[in-house]
Amino acid sequence: MPRTGDTLQKLFYPTPEDIEHSRLTKDYLKLPLDYEEGNRSLPQLTHPQSFLEYTFRWWRPGSLTELNDANYMRAFEWLLDHSGESCPTWQYWTTEQKQIQEPLVKVLKHIVVWFDPTFRYPSQNENRLQTFRWTTTITETLMKCKLPAGSQRGFSVNDEGGYHREAQEYLETLWTFIDSDPNWKDAELKKQVCNLFPLKLTMIT
Repeated sequence: MPRTGDTLQKLFYPTPEDIEHSRLTKDYLKLPLDYEEGNRSLPQLTHPQSFLEYTFRWWRPGSLTELNDANYMRAFEWLLDHSGESCPTWQYWTTEQKQIQEPLVKVLKHIVVWFDPTFRYPSQNENRLQTFRWTTTITETLMKCKLPAGSQRGFSVNDEGGYHREAQEYLETLWTFIDSDPNWKDAELKKQVCNLFPLKLTMIT
């Protein structure tokens, strides 16, 4: 894939005009059929991102969904600035999603439900999934949770952004833990756990 600004823009930040004028026909640029046929609108960024003379307002559906708008932009800029370096294959990303991201999401669902029993992760066909961010959920549900009388948080913040940074660090710690522990990648072990605790696993999937 040519790593030019034009190609990366279409990969990271496709626009309705790109769809209308059939600019996303290359295999690595194609969108899911619902978007190509106009049955679904491209997801909008929470905050439009500026780059040189451009302003990006939409992002590629299903792409790097755990990144917030700013980090998504950093990934775009890094690939553009390091066009000569090798890029991970799609197989790498899909393997990472299956071995790390999917278990992480299940763990996070379980944790959040302990703090908020009414929490429900959006399903694939809900528009709410397009704007859902774990950093926001962890910030509001865990980092800002009401504490018992006489207790205090294990961290201190000086501004609103401090809660968000703590949430981001918490997510990164969990990601590293799951990535580094081989038990999470042991298919036979996961099968045995599913057989032993089917009800508990069903509750968090």
